[in-house]
Amino acid sequence: MEKKLPLFLLLNPAAKAVLLVIIFLGASFFAIAQELHLKGVVRTESGATLPGVNVVIKGTTTGTSTGGDGSFSISAGSDKVLVFSFLGYTKQEIEIKGRSVIDVVLQESSRNLDEVVVVGYGTQRKSDLTGAVSSVKADDMERMPSATTDQALQGRAAGVTITSNSGSPGSPFQVRVRGVGTINDASPLFVVDGFPVDDISYINPADIASLEILKDASATAIYGSRGANGVILITTRNGKAGTPVVTFDTYLGTSSMWKKPELLDASQWAMLKNEALTNAGLDPLPELANYQSLGKGTDWVKEVTQSAATRNLNFSLSGGSNMFTYFLSANNYKQEGIVKKSDFERTSVRLNTNLTVKNWLKFGENLSLESGKNHRINEDDEWSAILIQAVAIDPVTKVYQPDGNFAPSNYVDMNNPVAHIDRTHNEAKNFRVTGNVFGDIILFKDLVFKSNLGLNYNFGNDYDYSPTYFISGSESNDVSAVYRGSSQDRSWSWSNFFTYTKKIKLHDLQLMAGMEASQDYSEWFSTRATKLLKEFSHLIYISNATNPNSTSSGLMNDKRIFSYFGRLNYTFNNKYLLTANIRRDGSSVFGPDHRFGVFPSFSAGWRINQENFMKDVSFISNLKLRAGWGQIGNDKIPPYGYSTLATSGKRYSFGGVIQDGISFPGMGNPDMHWETTTTTNIGVDAGFWQDKLTLVLEYYIKKTSDMLLDAPILAHVGIQENPWVNIGGMKNNGFEAELNFTDEWNKLHYNIGFNFSTYTNEVTDLGTQASILSAPLRDNGFVTRTMVGYPIAQFWGYKTDGLFQNQAEVDAWVDPDGNPLQPNAGPGDIRYAKDQNGNLYYGVIGNPLPDFTLGMNLNLEYRGFDLTLFVQGVYGNDVFNGTKVYTDRPDASHNMSVRMLNRWTVEGSTNDAHFPRLNAADANNLAFSDRYVEKGSYTRVKNLQIGYTLPQELSNTLKIVKLRFYVGATNLLTFTKYDGFDPEIGTGYFGSLDLGVDRAFYPQPRTFVAGLNLTF
Repeated sequence: MEKKLPLFLLLNPAAKAVLLVIIFLGASFFAIAQELHLKGVVRTESGATLPGVNVVIKGTTTGTSTGGDGSFSISAGSDKVLVFSFLGYTKQEIEIKGRSVIDVVLQESSRNLDEVVVVGYGTQRKSDLTGAVSSVKADDMERMPSATTDQALQGRAAGVTITSNSGSPGSPFQVRVRGVGTINDASPLFVVDGFPVDDISYINPADIASLEILKDASATAIYGSRGANGVILITTRNGKAGTPVVTFDTYLGTSSMWKKPELLDASQWAMLKNEALTNAGLDPLPELANYQSLGKGTDWVKEVTQSAATRNLNFSLSGGSNMFTYFLSANNYKQEGIVKKSDFERTSVRLNTNLTVKNWLKFGENLSLESGKNHRINEDDEWSAILIQAVAIDPVTKVYQPDGNFAPSNYVDMNNPVAHIDRTHNEAKNFRVTGNVFGDIILFKDLVFKSNLGLNYNFGNDYDYSPTYFISGSESNDVSAVYRGSSQDRSWSWSNFFTYTKKIKLHDLQLMAGMEASQDYSEWFSTRATKLLKEFSHLIYISNATNPNSTSSGLMNDKRIFSYFGRLNYTFNNKYLLTANIRRDGSSVFGPDHRFGVFPSFSAGWRINQENFMKDVSFISNLKLRAGWGQIGNDKIPPYGYSTLATSGKRYSFGGVIQDGISFPGMGNPDMHWETTTTTNIGVDAGFWQDKLTLVLEYYIKKTSDMLLDAPILAHVGIQENPWVNIGGMKNNGFEAELNFTDEWNKLHYNIGFNFSTYTNEVTDLGTQASILSAPLRDNGFVTRTMVGYPIAQFWGYKTDGLFQNQAEVDAWVDPDGNPLQPNAGPGDIRYAKDQNGNLYYGVIGNPLPDFTLGMNLNLEYRGFDLTLFVQGVYGNDVFNGTKVYTDRPDASHNMSVRMLNRWTVEGSTNDAHFPRLNAADANNLAFSDRYVEKGSYTRVKNLQIGYTLPQELSNTLKIVKLRFYVGATNLLTFTKYDGFDPEIGTGYFGSLDLGVDRAFYPQPRTFVAGLNLTF
């Protein structure tokens, strides 16, 4: 059989060559077909294009970089992976999977040791910091729906305590850095874009790019007297070179009370009311005898509260070129209060621009306009506060009488709170212009001159109207009145400074020197007129009043500071760090002989991980030891205290003739001088596994000397106002810790952070004063007392020791001399404890300062879904519950808490009762004691937000950059044993001397929101 050869072998040589060429070309074309030509754009999370990003095919050296508009193009196989990397951003790997267009969004990296942070009058690498500085991510604050920046900052930095003075819409928050360092104003300095301001309530949180908190004197001394209580630096957003980016963010929300007090209903109260009368030997009220028929009665707290709406609209436009960048934003925020007739609305506009004229010359400006309107109800007052009235009025009384008019209470001395709200007519408006212009001139390679001029104008108008009304003899007003107030605050600051930077081999040197001048001027004027001609809403004007004796008052303050300052930063071999600051401040608050003060500070650092002996310890990526010392002055007292001022408006009788004259209400002290705070700080910064895990530890000692106090003088001197004298002292010791962990697993990106802080406070000097009494309260005298050897503003009163069960126990309760300790007591009354000498104990019964505070922040991202959780906690503090002055009164003169059902009734049958017998003529149980003081610890889920971002491919189809939907809640859960409306208590009328005193503060609402964020 003949064997056949393969066809290829039968071909002649020429045919074979042609066939091989065809096969080779076909294979080549097939291979080329498998390699794709890709293109795309790389952007930041804000939507700005990102030029200069490295784009590399993984496992090769083939790559490219993005152009000025963030675009790139590259050829790669469909099964390859592209790696995108850029300094300061997290590296991202993306599989091609046959796509021809890939758009990428890079996230900023929080683990970059070369990250630059803002410090006083400049910037510095985070790795080179030697002072105590905390940074808060703008994204963390942005994902918490809040009206103000200080509210969004709450609980996010160790050593920074932010408490609400009120949950009323638009109310300010109290900010304290490292505790209470003075009895005077202990607020920190806020610096926005290099311009010092008194508050940050006007800043739209969405406009913030970065926020740093300077906590120790080595970091704050560069700001001199203004930085005595810490400094918070805020930098607002700027545009970036590239295509314009438009962002629209909006959310809607609804708020409600998260907790209501448990009060007696009508039948319960009627039963206890008559019991109190009977125990006092008085006749019970016959209309309350059939108490079961009264039912639940009126729920007054429900009547004065509501579900409230919140709306936020935010718009921004940013972009520019290499020569000029811009950022424009507009915001409208509107919030109703959970107590009726309270609300807040703010509209703001911001424009930030930067212009590079030449490589050596740059200019810029930041301009903010804000208009606000606020309606408030009475609060933080133990008598007229709406919520006090709502818990204190009896539930038997109805809101309205049968004829439709408001009903009075026939049983308690308390106004109808619904009627009170109805006749509340007040409004506060303000308009603020804040801005600064700045310029940078590079004089030569290593020397830069910077100038920053900032201006702030804030105009306010207050209005209040009191109509005539008659509800009962005790609840009436027969003289209408209208009040108008006008205020104007003007401030400016101009700083000029040189910065010299030089690197010589292993030595890095930076010198900065400059001067600053500033002025804060304020004036206020008000007029009150009575007996309006007609009480119509369109005729409520001062000119409509018929009483010619209108009252007017006014006030003017002017404060000026002139300063020189300088700083040295030195680094050797990237291991050894030194920073030294000095500032000389001159303040118009003090007299000519004591006007100037010099405040130095220095700090040093050692980057241990850079040493040769640490090179083999690969898991430690950063280890730095820091120590610092510094002194800062404080002049936060009213101006003109060094001189004796005269006031007009006084009239005297001489020879039977009335003459106009003047008086001297206060005595000046020309020798008063700077209050001084000295701080010592030791810190450790550590990073592990390329800073996936970071740890910051701080310990500090903060001493205040020559503290300015208004010292009392003898009454026969005839002076009404006390002079300011340097006689006080205070000390704070504290420890802080911040822990953060960031990583990713199987496309799950996560970050969890904790912060912890604790401090102790001690008053070390009050001069000749034995104590300072403060926080007066109805029927209880002064609630707080400040004494040497104790923390500030301690609760001072009697300690309770159960109840007297029989008359024998009352008779046996005597002092060492056999005298009765409680002569007015009887069985069922409170027994007050003895001290070690056998007398009644009267001393410290509570401390409003917390033992420690905690904050926890969790961020998760997975395949477009994201979750943000923030939990805040305050532990170990005590709170004086002012509502108990009414709800726990054994005389039944007001409504009571359901706690009073567990009262003492009959000898031998209620030995386990916790509350005293009811007695309408009570003469024993109303003294200020620890029964009004409660543990104020709480843990609060401050913010929870869940969002979803559309896939980039779908966004590209829709011709947008990013679309994110989200739902969330603020104050979602609160865990506390505190019985009041809210455990988060700020300060009252008397500032730091009035801590933790709850006069039925307007509580924080629980809010649910839903919104979207669109970028195109």
